[in-house]
Amino acid sequence: MIGEDGKQLATGAATYKQPAPDTWLSISWTQPPGTHVMMLKLRVVAADGLATNVELIPWSVTVEHEDVNFGVDSAVIEPGERAKLDASVAKINLVVKRSERFLQLKLYVAGHTDTVGTTAKNRALSQNRARAIASYLRRQGVTIPIAFAGFGEEVLKVKTADATDERANRRADYVIGPAAGAPPFKGAYTHVRAAWQQLR
Repeated sequence: MIGEDGKQLATGAATYKQPAPDTWLSISWTQPPGTHVMMLKLRVVAADGLATNVELIPWSVTVEHEDVNFGVDSAVIEPGERAKLDASVAKINLVVKRSERFLQLKLYVAGHTDTVGTTAKNRALSQNRARAIASYLRRQGVTIPIAFAGFGEEVLKVKTADATDERANRRADYVIGPAAGAPPFKGAYTHVRAAWQQLR
C-alpha cells in the first residue's frame, strides 16, 4: 500500500485455496491513522508458480463542501454563495497537489434541482447549474480537467414529494477521480444516466 508521499504505508498477504470463479478475494492490512492509500502494488502467484505484478489505483475523493444553493428556476450563482465555492477551490487544489503524481485527475461536478417542474426542464436546469459551478471553479484557479452533468430531481438530498420547493435540493456535488474511466459517483447516482460534458 503506497501513501500520498509515495512511500509504503503497509503490506498485506493472503492465500486462497481453490476459490470459486468470479469470487471477490480480500486482503487485509493495517495502516497509520490519518493516512490514505493512493496505490496498491500487488504480486499474484498461482499454484504452479506463475507470477504477475499489478498496480491498482482504487481512488476518488468526494470534495467535502458547503452546498451552493440556487434560487428557484435559476442557474445563477448568487454573490452570497461564492465564498462557499472559494473554500472548495482550496480543498480541490490541495487534493490535486497531493495526488497528481500518481494519476491524471479530473473534477466531476453534478448539478441538481428540487422537484418543481418537469423532468426534462429540471435536467436542463441542473446541467446549467453544474456548468455554472464548473466555470466558476475554473476561473478561480482549478486547472485539472472538469466535467459536468445534470441529474435533475433524480438524486435528491432531501426526499420530498413532487412539486416541492426545497432549497437544499438546488445544489451540486463534486468528486475528483481519474481522468480516464467512468465518473466515480456512487450511491443513488449509479441508477441515473447523465450526459457528462467537458468544460472548454
